[in-house]
Amino acid sequence: MTPIEIYSSGLNLEINKEINKIFKEDLWDEDNISSNVIISIRNYFRKNPSINSYPEKIHIECQLFKLKGNNENRFGDIAFLVKIDLFQNSFIEGVAFLEAKKRYLDSDLFKAVKSDQLSRIVNNAPRSKLLLYNFDSINFQQNVFNQDLIFDDVNAVTIPINFAANFKTISMGLFQTGVPLHKQILNRYILGQDLEFDNNTISNSKGFGDLNKLPFMIVSLKVSTKKNTGIKALPVNPEYFTEVDDTDLNSNTGLNFNSPTPTPGPYVRS
Repeated sequence: MTPIEIYSSGLNLEINKEINKIFKEDLWDEDNISSNVIISIRNYFRKNPSINSYPEKIHIECQLFKLKGNNENRFGDIAFLVKIDLFQNSFIEGVAFLEAKKRYLDSDLFKAVKSDQLSRIVNNAPRSKLLLYNFDSINFQQNVFNQDLIFDDVNAVTIPINFAANFKTISMGLFQTGVPLHKQILNRYILGQDLEFDNNTISNSKGFGDLNKLPFMIVSLKVSTKKNTGIKALPVNPEYFTEVDDTDLNSNTGLNFNSPTPTPGPYVRS
């Protein structure tokens, strides 16, 4: 295996481990799964901040933010907010949205997918994806739908919402056409692919715009070929988001949703 394949496989193993743990602990809920998966991704990038591949080594810095309180109008479950310095010393910034859905225990369907919800998301962010969680691993090496060389068992995949919206139900058949989550992050997002670059969409995702378009969690990634990136921390509005560290974790369900709300501090808009 190449260095990037080893790195990618390691990230996938961490994702699968968290999904399997949640399933075994009978906590099979989208918020529980997502919080544990995203924390595992953050921790993996912190333990392994450099990728020894692509034309040159890439360095990744990762922060995780959660939405304060209970916002029933939240816009998607996860936003990947990505700032990249890979190309001719110029920064680009974009955001990608993932709407997470679990496979139900009694069927091969992801029953909670709602067409009106998908339409609302894709109308505002056309490149958004469904993130599908499966309690059974699928071996993508034997997957005729996916031509990429993937030798891993996979528990989480992404599929475009504008594609999924054409189907009355989302089943395991569609799951097998998806891009594994670890590949979506490493082969697409950190290279600037499948992101929204509209300034309003980016500002909304950070909490500086439409309050009906706040994601549940933000994964902030700074990506550069320089070890000391010089990229300023991506600002999010502390009135609505707080950064997650290890003291915010609940041993059973990942994020501690009952933790005290910190007092908003000063912030700088990007």
